Amino acid sequence: TPLSHPPTARACHPDATVSEYLERGWWQDETLPDLFDSWVQRRPSHAATTDPANLVDLTGAQPRSLTWQELDEFVRRVAAVFHARGIRQDDTVAVQMPNSVALTATYLALWRLGAVATPMPASYRRHELSGIVDACSAVAVVTVGKLGDRSLATEASELVSGHRTLGTVFAFGPHVPEQAVEIDTASVPAPHLDEADAYAAAVVRTVNDRVTVCWTSGTEAAPKGVPRCHADWLAVGRGVQDGLETTEDSVLV
Repeated sequence: TPLSHPPTARACHPDATVSEYLERGWWQDETLPDLFDSWVQRRPSHAATTDPANLVDLTGAQPRSLTWQELDEFVRRVAAVFHARGIRQDDTVAVQMPNSVALTATYLALWRLGAVATPMPASYRRHELSGIVDACSAVAVVTVGKLGDRSLATEASELVSGHRTLGTVFAFGPHVPEQAVEIDTASVPAPHLDEADAYAAAVVRTVNDRVTVCWTSGTEAAPKGVPRCHADWLAVGRGVQDGLETTEDSVLV
């Protein structure tokens, strides 16, 4: 059911629905961090994700490829940056980034901390971003310094003073303004990594926990947020996997 106001509960579905779906085998008792950790353990040195070749034209960042182990280390670091700036379980964080390794790491880092990601198209501007921040009480925005001829981090930073809940803008570089926290160059002392690790390890998750709030196109009214949980996304992903008949060695673009 679409939300037009901030969600007040972590669960996406009634307990009876969750029990039925698990009993029927439509859902598995597994969360997105569980699945990610299993791939890191099974295939640490295999390629996990790669930036688009034209990333430098889009954001100025050099494209990179990471193995599962390298991605896990990157996620751990990003999560520590978020944690040091106060991101905690059930916080909603707006995400406005192009498809990239950094985007993948952002989602995984937020879910590692038990936070909720609300993705926004990179084409959205101040009006749409402002409405979404208000609707879901977002506490932070994660974006990039620039995208083409736009400075997304600057645009997001201009919203902070006008929104009660919004406190921090995080950005992947280059071209990050001083009012935003640059994730690439942020100092992450060992104690911060340890504190974030300990927090993540203590997070209690269920497959029914909300992990995203995605937005309708708003063709008939303002965009409305649709919450989805771990199990929702994994069911969709497994359906796509079955339809495409992919294997562990398949490469998806």
